[in-house]
Amino acid sequence: MKCKEIVDLLEKYSPKMYAQEWDNVSLLVGSENKDVNSILVTLDVDNAAIEYAIENNIDMIVSHHPVIFSSMKSVTDDDYNGKRIYELLKHDIAVYSMHTNYDLTHMADLAAKKLSMKNANAFEIMCEINNEKAGIGKIAVCKKMSLRQWANKVKEAFLLDVVKVYGDLDKTIETVVVYPGSGKDAVNLAIMKKADLIITGDIAHHTAIDAMDQGLAIIDATHYAVECIFIENVAQYLKSVVQCNIIQQEIKNPVKFI
Repeated sequence: MKCKEIVDLLEKYSPKMYAQEWDNVSLLVGSENKDVNSILVTLDVDNAAIEYAIENNIDMIVSHHPVIFSSMKSVTDDDYNGKRIYELLKHDIAVYSMHTNYDLTHMADLAAKKLSMKNANAFEIMCEINNEKAGIGKIAVCKKMSLRQWANKVKEAFLLDVVKVYGDLDKTIETVVVYPGSGKDAVNLAIMKKADLIITGDIAHHTAIDAMDQGLAIIDATHYAVECIFIENVAQYLKSVVQCNIIQQEIKNPVKFI
């Protein structure tokens, strides 16, 4: 298949129109006219993903996080990200990234489903999709459980041995927010919506302390763990619509607890 055909199918699945203005999604590296026989689906276009793609003659990488995010004035092998792009171009590997558009169309629903959050509504409402309010994250009134029980539920759902928890472990939790990715900017909204708990990643110490003092518990399950559900979901979608070899990058959280 041509790269352009695959791009069209990905944009049908998660239209670019739903990406935030500050984001950078679409075909970021390579030619849309190239032939694609194999696709690697990954969360990040890191060194491990690129090395795997080169070693296994992968034609295209589909990622959640954009390989080019901030503006670049040059692409050389003198800096780490320039070197990544240089290697991709040298080996004719195309990269398509779907980020906040995927967050709105699929990520929040997948995360809520993982946690068995029934009747969940959009948390940070940004638009309407199919006449329903959509946004990043989900909020739901759930069966009452303790914070400790929720911590165990999160570990089981996202295949974690440990999570970082802020709050009284015996506190009763009812209204829950799941906010995949970095939730540091979602804490105030969670407090405004009178949530008891937010499940997310990348929570800073002072943000957590202030949240606790305002009655909000936090489970930081790491950015990677809450978002790596992207890999299986997009791989399954591609397998259903393209005649290519679809490879899922191994789930390997870069955060280690020792």
